Amino acid sequence: MPIREDQLNGRIATIIRECTVGTGWNINEENVGVFADTGRIPDILITRQPPEPPVVLENEYNMRRIDGDCLNKLGQRLNPAHGGQTIRTVIGILSPSDLYRADHGDAAADLLRGGITLRYVAYMGTPDDYERFPQSGFVSGTVRNLVEFIRP
Repeated sequence: MPIREDQLNGRIATIIRECTVGTGWNINEENVGVFADTGRIPDILITRQPPEPPVVLENEYNMRRIDGDCLNKLGQRLNPAHGGQTIRTVIGILSPSDLYRADHGDAAADLLRGGITLRYVAYMGTPDDYERFPQSGFVSGTVRNLVEFIRP
């Protein structure tokens, strides 16, 4: 049976945690009640030591959903317990079918640790006024490359 997206989100979050030990990053996945004004749930929320802004990661198997999922998280305000900041950066991850076909979460984690290639894109700004990077297509890399992409 294919791995569910929420299970994969947990594995991606785990690998990001492993890559960011000692950095002050707090990584939460599928966390209900994160946003102050909506019931939306970010796939992965990364909060960092101020003044570093929070980042949301939206993971998809289907490329057609990335734009909408990312844009509906831009401009969301975090609850005070999560820092109260407004989300100005959302990174959409397009996970390859090999991850979808993984038999279980540990198999997916092994693929992620082994350097399977993800494709990702950043949306920055607000839902009404945003920039997409890259303007078309995706950046390709491993989860470790994704961490470096998020770092700045």
